[in-house]
Amino acid sequence: MLDTTLTNGLTISHPDDVKATAGAVRRTRSRAAVATGAPAPSLDLEPLVRALAQQGLTLAGRFSLEPQPQKRRRAAAGEGGPSTVGVDLGANEDAVVLTVDANDDVDWVLPSGESIARRRSAARGGARRVTFTIAARTAPARGRKRGLAEKVAAGVLGFVFKFVRGRVTKRLIDHLERSVTPGLVQVNGTLSAQWPRLGTKGKLPKAAPKSGAIPRVLLLIHGTFSSTVGSYGGLSFSDQGVALLTACLGEYDHVIGWDHRTLSEEPRPNAEQILEGLDRLFGPGGASIDAVGYSRGGLVLRSLLEQVMPGTPWDGRVRRAVFVGCTLNGTRLAQEKQWKNFVDIYTNITIAACRGVSAAVPPAAVTAVWVETISRGLSVLVRFLASALLDKGGVPGLTAMDPDKSVVQQFNARAVAGSASYRALTNDYEPGIAAPDGVVLPAPFKLRAANAIMDAQMKGANDLVVNTSSMNYVGLGALPAAQVRALPPNGRTIHTTYFRDPDVIAQLSEWLLGRPLVVGGPRSRTRSRGAAAGASGRHKPGGGARKRPARSSTKRPSRKRPSAKRPTKKR
Repeated sequence: MLDTTLTNGLTISHPDDVKATAGAVRRTRSRAAVATGAPAPSLDLEPLVRALAQQGLTLAGRFSLEPQPQKRRRAAAGEGGPSTVGVDLGANEDAVVLTVDANDDVDWVLPSGESIARRRSAARGGARRVTFTIAARTAPARGRKRGLAEKVAAGVLGFVFKFVRGRVTKRLIDHLERSVTPGLVQVNGTLSAQWPRLGTKGKLPKAAPKSGAIPRVLLLIHGTFSSTVGSYGGLSFSDQGVALLTACLGEYDHVIGWDHRTLSEEPRPNAEQILEGLDRLFGPGGASIDAVGYSRGGLVLRSLLEQVMPGTPWDGRVRRAVFVGCTLNGTRLAQEKQWKNFVDIYTNITIAACRGVSAAVPPAAVTAVWVETISRGLSVLVRFLASALLDKGGVPGLTAMDPDKSVVQQFNARAVAGSASYRALTNDYEPGIAAPDGVVLPAPFKLRAANAIMDAQMKGANDLVVNTSSMNYVGLGALPAAQVRALPPNGRTIHTTYFRDPDVIAQLSEWLLGRPLVVGGPRSRTRSRGAAAGASGRHKPGGGARKRPARSSTKRPSRKRPSAKRPTKKR
């Protein structure tokens, strides 16, 4: 093993067939880098790194671990082993490392081998040194044969972040999530990056209701790690989404969201804040509300309708409740032992979702806000995991989605009265199905995610975060088929991209507006695929969706042959 000293007190102990360097992410790839599996420049982590820095994670240094071409055979045999990154921490500091390999697989690395006594000493202000183990990774060897024995060591890029732990409170997560500002978000246009965040005392413009005696309101409730913009901002990325936003702004008097804390609070306190806000905004006269809940927002919406609103003097009423990819019966990724897998999976699928917006107009502003809002939640959980041995309060917002805990069990302990107004949209993501028009996830990440999901006992269909069977589970069982839209198995839509799927958007139009979605614009002059299905089984699971033709295995070699030759072409 060799020792290399980098900047800012970082040191790396690494095998002698691995080169350790400091510095920025490489932006080009030489042929030697291609041959050795050096990190690809296609994955731009800079927006995420900048967003994390805004959330209190200070970038202390970068490093690159690259196998040496002349020792490639020994590296392939696995003789090198892992590398170790050492970081000096000051008083009351902690650190985490974010790595990305040649396959664009992103991983959070937590301090290794640190005792509880050492953590407690650090909490009292003592300086210390922590280490991070960077496991060796592999990439397929190039050429016709791609057996396991022909894999080579892959390069890894690393980002070392330090952060100030701050005062250790009764619940550390309360302190860490203090940067999340709850309150009203006004959806006043089709560019989600410009939706005003008005806070808990914000007001809406006064106007006479477009129809009826009380205003019609569309309420959007966001999911874990996120915000109104982070969850529903994907509607700005396509003509279909823009058409839906335009139609809703014309149909409803107000389209609003309510940002809330998803990690330090359970769904019921979130719901109580939302009801307080609705009461303040619309007064004793109330409002006629349609609501959409996404992911964990489904539990918040159910709490609002089933626990908080009943028995209150407020006169508002909810006509429709739509659940999109919701954790209505929980998710096992929310169990404490799975939190590291949860944050890794969510980071990867968030990055993958951002990579698929090149056709958006304008993509830069929307993506920047989207990454910023989601990174806020990710940074909170990562910092908590790096300091969790000091904390006894846990993460109640995640625990609330654990199917074995009391919150989910209380929701589903009895039949729900009036659930006929409920609608649910479910999804079954199948990584083996090609998705030329959708998000492309790196193959190694698909395998790692599959392993994590299996470890979490998420047997059966899922969207990489939530079991499909959980998405329509209300009361003592599943909603009736007529109230459920099940997307067919697909390789396009993952948990973070529901609001970019044309079939999802078309279904929301039918449920909320009662009519098919008509899409216009420079990139699309026809109705979306989901809208074109019309009445042909729209409310049946999978109804109205076009069946994908069977894919012949004989076609696969012809599609791969050009990519196999690409490294030999002159550039």
